[in-house]
Amino acid sequence: MAFKEILKTLVDRVDGAEGAVMADYDGEPVAEALGVGSSFDRYGIQLLGAQIRATLHRWEDLHERIQAHKPRTLTIRAQERTLLIYILNDRYFVLLAVRNSYGLSTAEHDLEVSGEQIALEM
Repeated sequence: MAFKEILKTLVDRVDGAEGAVMADYDGEPVAEALGVGSSFDRYGIQLLGAQIRATLHRWEDLHERIQAHKPRTLTIRAQERTLLIYILNDRYFVLLAVRNSYGLSTAEHDLEVSGEQIALEM
């Protein structure tokens, strides 16, 4: 299954998902998918992935300085949406944007399952 298909399946499966993007270490998008009624367009979700990459760089620097293990997942809750990030490896990550009016109970699990599928495709 191609990366875009995996992301589309993830976005369709998670209630309130606005979109998902797989990006590389520099924040360059590899694939993306948008949810029904998303407030993002294709370039908006790609830009969000690029911006999150900068945050992940800082997060990784902090973990290196305090000699802690790097996290596999990261959750950022903003006013309108929650960003769930699954770190595939040192070069790639997947970001899922979910509206806050929806529960996140299965979103984290679904993101992890999709991340593992993408890792197998790499």
